[in-house]
Amino acid sequence: RQRERAREQVITQDVAGYTQRIRALEARLAPLRERSARLEAELATLRTRLASLTSRLAVERARLKKAEATLARRQELLGRRLRDLYVRGEPDPVLVLVESGSLAAAAEASDLVQSIAMRDGALARSVSVYADETRATRDAIARVRADVAASEA
Repeated sequence: RQRERAREQVITQDVAGYTQRIRALEARLAPLRERSARLEAELATLRTRLASLTSRLAVERARLKKAEATLARRQELLGRRLRDLYVRGEPDPVLVLVESGSLAAAAEASDLVQSIAMRDGALARSVSVYADETRATRDAIARVRADVAASEA
C-alpha cells in the first residue's frame, strides 16, 4: 500500500511537472497566436484591397480600350477631313459667289461652308478630348498598378 502511495506521488509529481511545462508553452504561444491573428487580419485586408484594385484596374482598362477605339475613329475622321480640305483647298469667296449664280445661293453656300467648318472644329476638339481621356485613363491605370505593387510589397 505504501508502494502504491509512493507511485501515486511520483505520478502526481510527473503530472504537475507536465502541467507546468504546458503552462509555460502556452504562455510562449499566446503572443505568437496574437501575432498570427493580427497577420491574418492584415492579410485579409490586403486581399480585399487587392481585389478592389484589380477590379478598378479592369474598369480602367475597359475605359482605356473604349477611349482608344473612339480616339482612333475620331483621328481617322479628322485625317480624312484634313485630306479632303488639302485636296480641295480653301474655298474662294468670289468663286463661290460666281458659281452660285445668285447672292442667296452664295449666302447658302457660305452658311454650308461655315457649318462644315464648325463640325470640323467640333471633330478636332473631340479628338483632343478623347486623347486627354486616353492619357488620363493610362495615368489611372499606372496609379492602380503602383497601388497593387505597393500592396504586394
